[in-house]
Amino acid sequence: MSPPFAEEHDELEKLNKSSCINLISQTFQRYASQSLPEEYFNNIKSKSAELRSRFSDCLTPTTVQMINDLFDELQQFRFDSDTTNIITYLDNEKNRETDKGSENYILLSIVSSMAIVLTGSGIA
Repeated sequence: MSPPFAEEHDELEKLNKSSCINLISQTFQRYASQSLPEEYFNNIKSKSAELRSRFSDCLTPTTVQMINDLFDELQQFRFDSDTTNIITYLDNEKNRETDKGSENYILLSIVSSMAIVLTGSGIA
């Protein structure tokens, strides 16, 4: 049996290999802060906060609600071992959307593309 932190360590290794740093998870944030030089880590956190703020300032309340609703709906797949069900769900939702230029369709397409990329990279 592997140590309790083995799975988190494996996930951290995948993120490191992909050049991604997960600042959402407190555990991964702690790992990153311990493995990166302090100045570099603080710079990443600062830049991330700045970009998140600028991004959030560009979104309308309707768009924020749409994003939140989608991610709330995707919670049903959080324990799945792969992204197959998420991709199928997103594909079905995209097929239901009649306006292929709508914000909803674009959001579904972006999240679907992210799930496909994560699957291909071995992260998901």
